[in-house]
Amino acid sequence: MKQMIIPLCLFGSVTIYGQEVIASGGTSFSNSDGSIEWTIGEPVIETLENNSNFATQGFHQTQLQITEVEENDTYYDVTVFPNPTKTNVEVQIKNLNEDLSIKIFDVAGKLVMQKPYQKHDNAQIFDLSSLESGSYYLKLTGKEKTKIFTIIKH
Repeated sequence: MKQMIIPLCLFGSVTIYGQEVIASGGTSFSNSDGSIEWTIGEPVIETLENNSNFATQGFHQTQLQITEVEENDTYYDVTVFPNPTKTNVEVQIKNLNEDLSIKIFDVAGKLVMQKPYQKHDNAQIFDLSSLESGSYYLKLTGKEKTKIFTIIKH
């Protein structure tokens, strides 16, 4: 009996598909008399009509207008080098208008070093020679923005 249950479970399973539209295009048109919408790739639609009216059932996607979203990057330029490194990592920041906090974390999230970066500093150097080889995260934190860099220590 057990030998029959396993094959029945394997071959008797039911696959259920949800309604979805995989479409590469479509559009919508309308005027004072009515509107029409269509989508390429609609699996099923139904149209009901009489002399003056019609109705459709199925998936409809109106025309979408895509607007570009511009990412606001931080207002300062950061250079972290050399990366990968064996000993030191230097952080240089140009066009800085505020003081920052620089923290270095290991992959477990443990804080291993930190230093302030004043807006008038030329650079900040971190001596990583005491750290084990691996990946570390250098996090720059200001009033409004945060930047994270991955540092590889050999």
